[in-house]
Amino acid sequence: MAEALFQLGQKALIVNEKGEVLVVGQHPPNEPDNLWYDLPGGRVDEGENDLGKALARELDEELQVEADIHELLTLSIAPKHPARRHTIILAVYHCTIIKGRATPSDDI
Repeated sequence: MAEALFQLGQKALIVNEKGEVLVVGQHPPNEPDNLWYDLPGGRVDEGENDLGKALARELDEELQVEADIHELLTLSIAPKHPARRHTIILAVYHCTIIKGRATPSDDI
């Protein structure tokens, strides 16, 4: 089987009633003193064909929340990085937490 040229990922733009945006922080590999901030989300797993369900799964895994996935806000292409074999295309969705309180897991 040929290697994929790109991988599809999705991110959630979650804004609360105060206008605050939920972001997650993580340390880059081998850089414990640095911290990256990003929107929660992840890659679409092989066999998943519903982006909304894939994003809901990621939010449950990463933050232990149930979310409504609303409209697609934008598509973007993440610049190719030497650590990745392929380009990542990101779909960013407006989302609302409907159950749970965002609690980061070890997956982040």
